[in-house]
Amino acid sequence: MWKTDIEKWQNISVQTAEFYVDLAEKRLDESVESSKSTSDKSEKLLALNITLFTSILAYLTNTNFKITYFNLVLAFVIIFLSIQLFYLYKNNFLYKIGTKGEEPQHILKKEFIESYEDDEQYLNLALHICETYQEKINSNNIVNGKRAKNLIIAIYLFLGLPSSFLLALVHLLF
Repeated sequence: MWKTDIEKWQNISVQTAEFYVDLAEKRLDESVESSKSTSDKSEKLLALNITLFTSILAYLTNTNFKITYFNLVLAFVIIFLSIQLFYLYKNNFLYKIGTKGEEPQHILKKEFIESYEDDEQYLNLALHICETYQEKINSNNIVNGKRAKNLIIAIYLFLGLPSSFLLALVHLLF
């Protein structure tokens, strides 16, 4: 965990400490908004994926999975959609984002109260919150990067759906 290198933090004014916390909160909010944006895009693509997947599977079931060019195209589309579904699942369900605020169990400790004078307690707590926010920001940036990569892969897979026609043709010819 990152720790501030300020040695004489008791010299920081209350207004400066509040400003530090405010700046840290704004940066943390940006990383949360980035995560929300990725979630919105992933959810829309997931809804489209599930709709297409279900429709194609229903159609193939109705045709008793007869081997025709069109059914073969749809089978390749199902393969693309299945791989895409894997990446979208990871994007929508397997992540954790840090948000503003602090759990009481992390700040209601004697180290913030008993070791400091009344006027130093707030500063100590403010610096601790900034350090915690920095840790959350770092974690969010890592998670957001992975989720953005998963979303890009899912989009490329979706854009690759037209290649199913070519794959089906190659499969029928050879």
